[in-house]
Amino acid sequence: MFATAEHMVTSGADRLLALAGRITDQVPGEEVTDVRRSALRMELVSVLQQFQRAVDLLLDLHGSSAFALDNPLQRFWRDLNVGARHAQTTSYLTVENHGLLTTGAGPLLPF
Repeated sequence: MFATAEHMVTSGADRLLALAGRITDQVPGEEVTDVRRSALRMELVSVLQQFQRAVDLLLDLHGSSAFALDNPLQRFWRDLNVGARHAQTTSYLTVENHGLLTTGAGPLLPF
């Protein structure tokens, strides 16, 4: 379980850095379409979900004591899950927006 979690974190970090590179490589002043912006957000949400699964594996491996208030893993789990539920990164809204944009129905949320 630890090896799986470690791999998920390492590959997730690689994906996140590649995503950041694609964002920063855009030509300054170049128009970014809503569909492209939505696709980038979908990738970010996918990476966040991968990190969440990795931390869940670590929690399962550690047992219920991982949820003790003084345990750093509990704090990390809490902070990651709170951040992943931000309106701009919540999977439900991101997927809904992407579906609406790719079908031409328009965005649910402004970008």
